[in-house]
Amino acid sequence: MEINEQSLEALAAYLKQTLSPNTDERSSAEKTLKQIERNEKYSLLLLTLCDREQISMDIRKAAAIIFKNFIKLNWPSSETSSLITLNDRNQIKQHIIDLMTKSPEQIQKQLSDSISIIGQNDFPDQWPELLGVMCKQLHPPIDFHKVNGVLKTAHSLFKRYRYEAKSDELWTEIAHVLEKFAPSFTEFFKSLMAYIPQQETNATEIKIIFDSLFVITKIFYDLNAQELPDHFDDNKDVYLNNFLLLLAYDNPLLRSDANNTGVLEQVKTEICRIVALFADNYSDDFKPFTQQFASAIWSLLTKLDSSPGYDD
Repeated sequence: MEINEQSLEALAAYLKQTLSPNTDERSSAEKTLKQIERNEKYSLLLLTLCDREQISMDIRKAAAIIFKNFIKLNWPSSETSSLITLNDRNQIKQHIIDLMTKSPEQIQKQLSDSISIIGQNDFPDQWPELLGVMCKQLHPPIDFHKVNGVLKTAHSLFKRYRYEAKSDELWTEIAHVLEKFAPSFTEFFKSLMAYIPQQETNATEIKIIFDSLFVITKIFYDLNAQELPDHFDDNKDVYLNNFLLLLAYDNPLLRSDANNTGVLEQVKTEICRIVALFADNYSDDFKPFTQQFASAIWSLLTKLDSSPGYDD
């Protein structure tokens, strides 16, 4: 299959039919897609449709979901037996991150999951440039939609460090992440903390900032779960002092309501998990901060009411 207007229009038509309330029409379209998925560039056609603004969002989202499921099923296969050729794999890895960062949230989520699936198989040996492309989004000028897509993708890649058994292979990978990702990550965290006072009365901006901080705290845990790396040991004052500030921070624009846990509470919950990790595993390094965090968490507990947020 060639990536041209005719192929894209045909594929979009089949995807539209998969959304039909008519069972026969939907079933027929699904069978057709199963037949054409064996063609080279099928996955690239799906990816291209995700980026077509003139196509309805329902069809673009369907393309993203089918792409993700196709990747999940076929990417781990050997290149000789897979439906995804080596050329298609390289093309996907070359374009998917930029596409993910600029896509609407509904599509971004599916593409982020796809990157995670590919990363689990190819990163870092067969995708060494992944972190470099992601880190570009952490430098000014900041586009928070792009940044949050990158941060969520990074967490999905790194979260397995929390539970995988220690090994030389795993630590080699973590060392690669620390070298390529951690410096930009730390600088972005510092700039984000400095940004809070400027935006704390802007409901939209302060929510986006704390959405980023929520994922940052998760990534921080990911990268410190196995042992305390030199980078974070050297920068522990930066992180821990700012975590203390966040535990004490309050803003009515970020609080929970009757039905949902607010993002501020979510950030504080993650910080409490980090405190437990450091107190249990890195007690000597954490000792200078022990009393401050004990006081901060005690103060937090005394302010709790019936709202959800800290007990998950």
